[in-house]
Amino acid sequence: PQFFTLYGLESLDALTSQAYRRLLDNPTEWSRRMRTAFRGFMRLCCHRAASAGGGLGGWLLATVVSEAADFDSTAWRSWLMGLFDDPAVVAAHMLRTDPGIPEVPFNVGGDTLDFPRAGAILIESYSGTALAESRQRIEAAFTLLGAGDAARNTTLYRLTYALDRSSATRW
Repeated sequence: PQFFTLYGLESLDALTSQAYRRLLDNPTEWSRRMRTAFRGFMRLCCHRAASAGGGLGGWLLATVVSEAADFDSTAWRSWLMGLFDDPAVVAAHMLRTDPGIPEVPFNVGGDTLDFPRAGAILIESYSGTALAESRQRIEAAFTLLGAGDAARNTTLYRLTYALDRSSATRW
């Protein structure tokens, strides 16, 4: 997908609340029109399996993974920490999908992508060039770790905008 939006929630319970459900089921006219413009839409609601590093990278390598990715294994945890051998990596996250969160109840424009839905890996960097240069090595590691499908699903994104909680509550 061309665009990537990440929401950090205190709890995924917000996504099953009555208030959120009302919002999805009764969109504004603007939301209704906007949804038809979505292309390649995918939504994963995940718990953080592991994170390392800190700060906010201006670039992100994102990939979705299948059930084959065992983020609890020593091999995956070692790989996560090994990413920091690359000085351009500022943070990395392994996310596991929560199957209890239902899909969005609305249709979007274009086809719905068929993609692995078990989780995601996010790798942040201050340099798009450095992250692009590391991409082949990262994708090769996915195959070695038994998640070869992840190598076919990587996308590089540039940060456009970040909004924190205090800024959001002002509106």
